[in-house]
Amino acid sequence: MRRPLPLLLALAACTTPSPGPVAAAGPACPAGFAEARQVSAYFGQTVADGTRRVTPAQWRAFRAEVLTGLFPAGSTVNDGRGAWRHKDGRMIEEDTKIVTILLPAAETEDALTRFRQAIARYVALHPQEDVGIALHALCVAGFFPADPVSR
Repeated sequence: MRRPLPLLLALAACTTPSPGPVAAAGPACPAGFAEARQVSAYFGQTVADGTRRVTPAQWRAFRAEVLTGLFPAGSTVNDGRGAWRHKDGRMIEEDTKIVTILLPAAETEDALTRFRQAIARYVALHPQEDVGIALHALCVAGFFPADPVSR
């Protein structure tokens, strides 16, 4: 992706984690729910200079070789399409893959490190100006092995 999508840019600017510890406390979760984090990264499907697209086979290889290795517990990938304004004033549209993981709040820093590794590898394979990343605090039930709702 050349740049994060305009709405995502605003979101990412507010939620992109700093290199330091995640200091913000999560929500007060109701009974039966656990404090968790949702991390999403937005991988553009067009290289930075616009000369080629990431093929479905290239994406599948990246997911299998990089994402699965870094996130063996699983991830969700959604297709997206967005637009952003290029510095020359043109509106650019492109497809994106939105990769999301949910994790216990205590694992946030480790997950962000792994996402940064995935992004670095993706940019090395498919040059991008930016890969947006968003971090959200939330309450979940039924996602983690220790969660009785999931059993």
